[in-house]
Amino acid sequence: MIKLIRFSDYAGMTASVLCILHCIFMPLLLLVPFVSSLGVGDEFHQVMMLVLCMPIMFALVPGFFQHRNWSTLFTGVIGLACFIFSALIIEPYFGQIAEISFASIGSASLFFAHYRNRLLCRDCDRICSGDRPSGFFLTSKCNTVALGVRNEY
Repeated sequence: MIKLIRFSDYAGMTASVLCILHCIFMPLLLLVPFVSSLGVGDEFHQVMMLVLCMPIMFALVPGFFQHRNWSTLFTGVIGLACFIFSALIIEPYFGQIAEISFASIGSASLFFAHYRNRLLCRDCDRICSGDRPSGFFLTSKCNTVALGVRNEY
């Protein structure tokens, strides 16, 4: 399970970066006649929504159950909502520039949520493996999967 969370966090960070790069460079590529004739329709954005949803389901939700950090889960959900809102509502009514801005904010939020989840999970892995910093109590806020119990500070 820990490897799935780790992989999903990295996949989520990668998808977020690719989304931001797409938002930045696609308008510039549309100036090239060959690329503009290909046309990137709504199908691409629907696939990207699916790609961004999967790492949230496989990383942020299990990560939340592991370390109970609401802010990380909330940041990820808000980021996904911004992305979906930008593709489905903002673009048709407010145009491309507004969509790019809003989708970039959502992607940056998703990147930050996955990065924060990765740090929290790494700390939980370190605590559960016994590699505690000096002065650290024997209990942790993480769910210790190996022991099957949840310890609190």
